[in-house]
Amino acid sequence: MTSSARKAISRSSAFRTLARARQHPRDSALAAALAFRKAKFRLLSTHQALFSEAHIVGPVLAIGHGTISARGSRLGYWPSPAAFDGYIHLEARHPGSRIEIGTDTRVNNGCVFISEGPGIFVGRSALIGPGVTVFDSDFHVVDARRRGTAPVPTGAVHIGDHVFIGAGAIVTKGVTIGDNAVVGAGAVVTADVAPDTIVAGNPARVVSRTVAESGP
Repeated sequence: MTSSARKAISRSSAFRTLARARQHPRDSALAAALAFRKAKFRLLSTHQALFSEAHIVGPVLAIGHGTISARGSRLGYWPSPAAFDGYIHLEARHPGSRIEIGTDTRVNNGCVFISEGPGIFVGRSALIGPGVTVFDSDFHVVDARRRGTAPVPTGAVHIGDHVFIGAGAIVTKGVTIGDNAVVGAGAVVTADVAPDTIVAGNPARVVSRTVAESGP
């Protein structure tokens, strides 16, 4: 076999190995890199119980003085954006703040849930796309002259069972999203979403009913 043929075979083998690594990180060096990132963010977290009650697939940072629970949920996804250059940020800032994520719910990489008020509550079997942001507080008032002194508007967020929230959506304080609802990618949800409803846009508006509702 010639030298050029051996090099061609070697390159071909390398490409096949890289392709397998991208699809199956546990069989490759990518698995070690992902495990390192998961371990790093776990080390930085203050809610260690979360890591034994949830299925942790990607990096998760869980911090704050409040309560964070995600029993039976799946946090992170592979392959998906932000597995190696982002993390899921769960923060319950105050002792009365809460984040609760229901059984069988899947939260994709890069999501940010921050509770500074009464809490963020996600139901069962929901799908939360990459880069979704959920806040239960405005964090400051609109009037610049009163920032830092005026009470901050807050409101609990309730996301129902079997809800699907697309990538990059934002859910603001006080919103309730009913069971089986769908929130389009990039939507900004500032008002309640009825069950079995599809919303999209900024601010989010009803665009359709879900398949279950519109079927025979």
